[in-house]
Amino acid sequence: MSKKLLLIFLTLALVFTLTACGGDSDEESEASSELNIFMWQQYISDDLIADFEEANDCKVNLSYMSDNA
Repeated sequence: MSKKLLLIFLTLALVFTLTACGGDSDEESEASSELNIFMWQQYISDDLIADFEEANDCKVNLSYMSDNA
């Protein structure tokens, strides 16, 4: 019996969680034309970024990190 109650509770929790994640259907969301990348230096060449921006008609913002923190 307790397994059934646990399953019902988890199912209801999942349904409520997914319902809360839904957006308003009246508002149209607009996709951003910017891509923010945080990474180590020397992983992506500048030519690759320029080609990506041209092919996808967007702006890439690169920020480099110096340590794991």
